[in-house]
Amino acid sequence: MVRTNTRDDGPGVSHTSVEEYYDPARFQREVDLLFRQHPIVVAFSGQLRKAGDFVVHNDTGQPILVARGTDGVLRAFLNVCRHRSASVELKPCGSNKRAFVCPYHGWSYDLTGRLVGITDGAAFGDVDKSKHGLRRLKVAEKYGLIWVVPTALADGEEASLDIDPYLGPLQVDLSGWDMQGWELHSSEPVRPRMNWKLVIDTFLELYHFRYLHPGTRLSAVPRQHRDLRAHGPAHPHGGRQAHARPSSRASRRSPGASSTTPSCSISSFPTRC
Repeated sequence: MVRTNTRDDGPGVSHTSVEEYYDPARFQREVDLLFRQHPIVVAFSGQLRKAGDFVVHNDTGQPILVARGTDGVLRAFLNVCRHRSASVELKPCGSNKRAFVCPYHGWSYDLTGRLVGITDGAAFGDVDKSKHGLRRLKVAEKYGLIWVVPTALADGEEASLDIDPYLGPLQVDLSGWDMQGWELHSSEPVRPRMNWKLVIDTFLELYHFRYLHPGTRLSAVPRQHRDLRAHGPAHPHGGRQAHARPSSRASRRSPGASSTTPSCSISSFPTRC
């Protein structure tokens, strides 16, 4: 479709229903499917290289904690104490962590999520600590990104995640970014009050650059590079796998080329240091 400059909804004028952006029932279905059952990008690999490194992620509404163990294994948990459901880690990220201690009553968990300490434990009776560790989540590390499925696993359920079947054709683009060696320079959260699809829609086109970003390098993107088309097959697990590429008239690595899943957009704009 990119090469022929056509759309999957046929020729002519296309209209989008505004209800798709404010219907609360639809939004809840999207959350339950896309942001609970499918992998979410929560960090760069560069943030979790060493034992004791950790990252907290709350943007899906599920409190997620990811940590690198002393055995080198990356693990993900619900950031929720098994005693009274307080967050066991309040900082957004950190390093050299040896244990996570709940700030409410001091219950402590090691880097594998195992419950190792109960304040005044004798008063609780015979608590089986092996059955009260942090709730585990599926996690994968690939292409320089950390992916987590934000739904707790059942006891004994495998926590490893094969991310490639989910990504499908996006594997090629993500491997091309070569992000494994990247380090996070800075992070600036932006939390506008809008439906998540409006954010994704913006990253699927360069048509707005000249007017929304005047006086910046973005406004200087050549016209052929601004001709961006969003395409991609329906996701096999529901929803839409969005994948943005320049049109056939533009270089694939032109400024603004993006790879996008429902939860993540990656854009590259060449700079000189």
